[in-house]
Amino acid sequence: MGIGSIVVALACAATADAATINVKPKPHALQKAIDKAKKGDTLLVKDGVYRGDVRVTKPLEILGGDGRPTITGLCDKDIVIDVQSRGVKLEHLKVKGATEDGGPGYTVNFIGIPTGTVHDLKIEQSCEAADSPQYGINVYDSGNLTITDSRTYGGFRDAGIYIGGIDDTRNKTLFVAGNKSDGNNRGIIIENSFSNDQDIRLESNSVHDNDADGITDDPTGIFIHNSDRGTYVGNLVNDNGSFGFDIDAPSDDNVFEDNEAMGNGDDDFRDLGSGSCGAGNSFPLPGCM
Repeated sequence: MGIGSIVVALACAATADAATINVKPKPHALQKAIDKAKKGDTLLVKDGVYRGDVRVTKPLEILGGDGRPTITGLCDKDIVIDVQSRGVKLEHLKVKGATEDGGPGYTVNFIGIPTGTVHDLKIEQSCEAADSPQYGINVYDSGNLTITDSRTYGGFRDAGIYIGGIDDTRNKTLFVAGNKSDGNNRGIIIENSFSNDQDIRLESNSVHDNDADGITDDPTGIFIHNSDRGTYVGNLVNDNGSFGFDIDAPSDDNVFEDNEAMGNGDDDFRDLGSGSCGAGNSFPLPGCM
C-alpha cells in the first residue's frame, strides 16, 4: 500500500471512529460529555438549559439539536464557553450570562486557537449593566477561524465581536460573515492585526443600533484600531451611536467594497488612517490600484 493509500485509510478510520453523543440537560452535563468524548466526536445538545463555565479541550462539534439549547454562566462566570483546542465547531446554541466581575467577561472565548467555527449562535448580554462582559465573541492571537450567521446583542461593554492580535492566518482567511451585532457599545472591533501574514475579511454583516454605555463614549458599528489590509465587503453599518465605520490613525490600506453606512450619529465613515480604498460604498473612497 502506497503512502497516499495509507493516509486515506487512516482518515477513513478516524471518521468511522467518530461518535455522535446525545447530551441532555442535567447538572454539568455538557462539561461531562466534553470530558468523556473523543477527538472528532459530535455532541448533539438537546433543548434545555446548561451550566456554563465550559472548557472545550479537544476538537469536537457541539451542535444544538431541537430548539436552541441555552448555555448560561448565571452572571457569576467571566467565561461561559472557553475554546482551548483547534478544530472546535459551535453551532445553533444560545450562550449568555457572562460577567466582568472578577474577570474579563468573554462569553465565547478563543485565545491562541489556529482553527475553529462559530455558526448560528445567539450570544446575549443578560447580566446587570454594571457587571456586563466586555465581549460576546472574543478572538485573540488566533488563526483562520470562521464566524458566521450569529447574533451578539444586549449591551456588551466593548463589542459584540472582538478580533485582536491576529498576525498569521496560515495562508487562509479569518472570515466574519452574515452576523448581526446590535445594542452593544461597539458592534465589531478589529484591533492590533497588521502583519503581512494575516487575512481578515468581514462580509455581509449587519451592525446597527450599537449605542449602549460602555468602554468608549463613542459607540460605533465597526471600529478598526491599529489594523492594516483588512477587507470589508457588503456590510450594513447603520444607526449606531457615534460612528458607522471608525478607522484610527495607525490603520492603513484597508479595502471597502459595497458597504452601506447611514444614519450614524456623528459620521458614517471616519477615517484617520491612510490608504483606504474601494468602490460601491455609500461613502466616497478612491479606487484601489
